[in-house]
Amino acid sequence: MSQSPFFSVLTPKGRGAIAVIAVRGPNADQVIDACFLPAANKAVGAIKRDIIYGIWNSTGEDLLVVRSGADRYEIQCHGSQAIIDAITGDLQNQGVLPLETAVKDESFVSSFRCEIEDLMNQAKTERTAMLLLEQWKLFPVAVEQLNAFEPDQRRKSIETMLSHASFGLNFHRTRSVVFCGRPNAGKSSLINRVLGFERAIVNPTAGTTRDVVTEGSAVDGWPVEFSDTAGLRQTDGQIEKMGIEKAQQVIESADVVIAVVDGLVSEDSINVVPDIVVINKSDLIDAGSLETIIENISARFPNTLCLKTSATTGAGLEELLAAIGKKLCPALPSVGQAYPVTQRQVDWLKRQLQSP
Repeated sequence: MSQSPFFSVLTPKGRGAIAVIAVRGPNADQVIDACFLPAANKAVGAIKRDIIYGIWNSTGEDLLVVRSGADRYEIQCHGSQAIIDAITGDLQNQGVLPLETAVKDESFVSSFRCEIEDLMNQAKTERTAMLLLEQWKLFPVAVEQLNAFEPDQRRKSIETMLSHASFGLNFHRTRSVVFCGRPNAGKSSLINRVLGFERAIVNPTAGTTRDVVTEGSAVDGWPVEFSDTAGLRQTDGQIEKMGIEKAQQVIESADVVIAVVDGLVSEDSINVVPDIVVINKSDLIDAGSLETIIENISARFPNTLCLKTSATTGAGLEELLAAIGKKLCPALPSVGQAYPVTQRQVDWLKRQLQSP
């Protein structure tokens, strides 16, 4: 590995609330001190806490610098590409090189292992940590072995690893699960049941939820952020309109959209394209009416799973959580299969396919 400090953007490309930039190598703390003002008004190396809040000088953005070891730091900042470019530009002005420039191809095995270590330090669940540990052992070795293969075998091995790239890039990422639907469908009650405590306010008055209420959790070992959104309807209230607009934005960027239907309202409608439809208050509906609702939903969304729940009794909650887990990770690679877990690793494998 390079004896000079280097940086690497750990989060995948694309829209995201948070970006993480790793800075590694000798004098990494001094490099950060040149660009970052801690709230404690001390040098980073003099602060005993591992999580340091402060301001990035050139952008004025407040962010966190996390110490993960000797000469090892993560900068956790806003996920916009403009902020990422500004911070990485400042690092380069301090003589810090991008990881791909700081190491030569023959050192990629070590650099890939370093990237996976960074992700393990950030793992939010035991399951994701164990999967990352498995790839820490498997992926660098698989990359190293490519040079010993005949061309056809090499290509097949690379293609197999890339076939699992979508899983590898996403399983350790916190994904968004959004509950949406008309007012009083029971979204807030349902999300409180899922979380196991009252995170969202429940009230029979339509339009009670005016903003997006979020809470981190895990489903089947995958890190998620649940969002309870404002009821989707036509309204003249300016504040409620703003809440609905924000809800629609969150829905558009969600990984899993759950449309909650009030089973007691015959004229209920779904005005989004959901991944899962939940008929709530199913304990209060007779069997015949319930079957009619399911048939109507299935006719409109033939490929969408339709479930029955009751936020009051908890009926159907296990099935709902199982369905969310399946949507997050439809299929897992087989045990012992190597695959990339960062965008840089994916890009490197793709370049190998193009080389002679």
